[in-house]
Amino acid sequence: MAYAELHAKLSERPPPTILTFPDGSIDSYSRSRSERGRLDSIRELSRELARGKRSFHLEPESREKGGQAVNMATQVHALGGRAELYGHLDDPLFEDLPFRTVSMGDPAAVSVLELGDDGLLFATESDDIRDWTADELRTAMGGDFAPIRDADGACCGNIASFPALLDVMRSLAGDGGSEEGGAFVLDPGDLTDVTSGTIADYFSALSDLDDGFKVVLSVNDVELARLRDAVEELDGTDGAKTNGDESKPGSLERIRDEAGISAVVFHGKERAIAATREGTYSVPNLTVSTVERTTGAGDRFSGGLTFGRASGWDWKPTLTLANVCTSRYVETATTVDTETVLSEEWK
Repeated sequence: MAYAELHAKLSERPPPTILTFPDGSIDSYSRSRSERGRLDSIRELSRELARGKRSFHLEPESREKGGQAVNMATQVHALGGRAELYGHLDDPLFEDLPFRTVSMGDPAAVSVLELGDDGLLFATESDDIRDWTADELRTAMGGDFAPIRDADGACCGNIASFPALLDVMRSLAGDGGSEEGGAFVLDPGDLTDVTSGTIADYFSALSDLDDGFKVVLSVNDVELARLRDAVEELDGTDGAKTNGDESKPGSLERIRDEAGISAVVFHGKERAIAATREGTYSVPNLTVSTVERTTGAGDRFSGGLTFGRASGWDWKPTLTLANVCTSRYVETATTVDTETVLSEEWK
């Protein structure tokens, strides 16, 4: 039933204005093979390494524009939203983006080794990314953060590479806001090397930010597990285990309460779950017949999630749209647009 609602929802106008920031990357995709054939899983690669093999053939496939903020803005635009991207875009590859962009410097260089349903990502940050500050975003936006406050929604990510995002959130919270503020979605990205103390600092900033915005934390399985562990470390207690979808709502609710925000949303292969102040909602995912690409799929989910919340949708149609965005990207390696969504017969 939730999928049938998309037709009506996507016909509503006007479309939302959504800002994304602050990254950008040039992504080079490759596949690998040994004398035994193409490597189609991390397990196969591990077996080759265990055998002592240290030399592999690379088969370059494509060079594409990437980065969480770029992918989110691309998804918003494809759905008919008014996207504005503030990122690290100083490369000719970004010149044909069909929406408003403002660059704050050189992008990262990312190499993605695709291994069937999974992949390995190797990133080299530019000096502009390593040295990025909240003041650079403020300058790019014309001297203050008014574009974020005035938009229907904002979406950002990659806190490990952009620690100054914490300063951005603190500044936005300090500027004040109204109870009718727009959606603010944080997709934190890789949290492997982010300390529990830093996560606690983000929780505090997001809680303050939630006074003026509708703050949503968008996470996958690995990010959820890291946040759960951080909460347990901070509280000194054991929480709900995340072995199986049936235990995830409890973990999401606990993280939401610890962060003091409107919602925490989980996106997985089987379903999307939103733990909100109004209740917990779950929408089954679409069946994926083939896996073309997984890298960047989570960014499409967050883009669709922000689109729905910025449009004022209820949670179930919002999760449904986000599921469509990520599933169709996994299956086709292309960003789904409104026309495609409206042409499908959902069941």
